[in-house]
Amino acid sequence: MDVEELLRKIPRPYGEDIPELYRELDGMTRRIAGILMASNLYNAGTQEVDFGRATSEDLVELISKDPEVMVPFFVMITGFSHRELRQRGLGSVYSLRRVRNREKLRPFANLVRGLLAHPLRLETVLYKFYKNWEEHQRRHWRGRRAENEVCRAVMAHCGNAGKYVFQCGGKRREIDCAVPRDNPVVAINVRVGVGEDRAKRIKEFATELKEVKGCDVKYFVVVYFVPEHERSRLEEIRAEFTREASFDLVVLTREELGSLVEKLREWAFLAACSGGLLRHAGNATALGETRSSACLHCRHVFILAFFCRYAAFGLGRVGACGGCGWGCVCAAWGVRLRFWGRQRHRVSGRG
Repeated sequence: MDVEELLRKIPRPYGEDIPELYRELDGMTRRIAGILMASNLYNAGTQEVDFGRATSEDLVELISKDPEVMVPFFVMITGFSHRELRQRGLGSVYSLRRVRNREKLRPFANLVRGLLAHPLRLETVLYKFYKNWEEHQRRHWRGRRAENEVCRAVMAHCGNAGKYVFQCGGKRREIDCAVPRDNPVVAINVRVGVGEDRAKRIKEFATELKEVKGCDVKYFVVVYFVPEHERSRLEEIRAEFTREASFDLVVLTREELGSLVEKLREWAFLAACSGGLLRHAGNATALGETRSSACLHCRHVFILAFFCRYAAFGLGRVGACGGCGWGCVCAAWGVRLRFWGRQRHRVSGRG
């Protein structure tokens, strides 16, 4: 069978929008076809794969040759959902793709064997995989693109922002765009919306809000880009979010990203992206170049506005914490200093 001919015939309705998705699909389809055509289940004369005579060991062999593509292939052609896989104790399609132990793949192979009982044309199963995985991944590709777009918009005003993965409450948590990235105070999570799944996405955001606020994150921002045809209902849609949970900000269009920057400024965490609090700068900003950092004692974010006596040699600057008293440190030397206050503690930062 000519795989390249098949790929040329497959419609690509989102080719201009997300060409990366189709490059990935083409590559996966070639790898799947190569494995199936080299197996003893493939009949070159009829161009069929005889799944009906496959043993459990045959399927384990096929899957283990390249789990990254063969797991999605079998999930797509059998019609299993993430929920069904989890209910059967198999994890998700993403976790199964990473499995390299043959015995751990056997329960999945047995499940597949119970559903594929007849010979199927190779072109048919490849086409079904291609279109089902296209639909499955389309939202994820658009979501990743939106995450990057939002983070770039934030980083245009501050450097220290980006995806953040951490452990909290015994679980792995993920923030699409954390501010600051290395010690989040603001969590920004991003989705690209379609009307029929909005209720589900709103509940996801509400769950994420509870999770990250239980992990010392102060502000939670929802970015949910609505489809073009729903832009006339922005306030109505925003109300759906605020009825579900107390989100600190809901952004629904790319044009509203400016309001996110303004909120960061209002919350005095715009400089927290590279770590400081604008509202505590006061008249100090007139005394020299300002940079930012965070107090290790109370995690309050402050502005670096004063040069230490070594700064002329490029060795460091000092700053003041407005949260628990004034203190400072020469970042280059790590020396504890004391200015204008009774409390003395180290604050982090590099000039």
